[in-house]
Amino acid sequence: MKIGANYIGNERCEFVVWAPFLNKVELKIIPPIGAPLHIPMERDDNGYWKSVVEGIPPGTLYFYRLEEERERPDP
Repeated sequence: MKIGANYIGNERCEFVVWAPFLNKVELKIIPPIGAPLHIPMERDDNGYWKSVVEGIPPGTLYFYRLEEERERPDP
């Protein structure tokens, strides 16, 4: 498993972040045009949060939104 944003191809990207002590993590995608998108991530048993998102070309700006309060860039 690779941590971070991993481009799969065909404008699909898998996002993975380790945050074992949080209860909610979302992606905040900043598209070139339009409003930001908030995409929920799913937590596995080891504290990794994951989401596969379509329509994400390389270079798309994103943040992790933690507990609906803080936004952080990918470490």
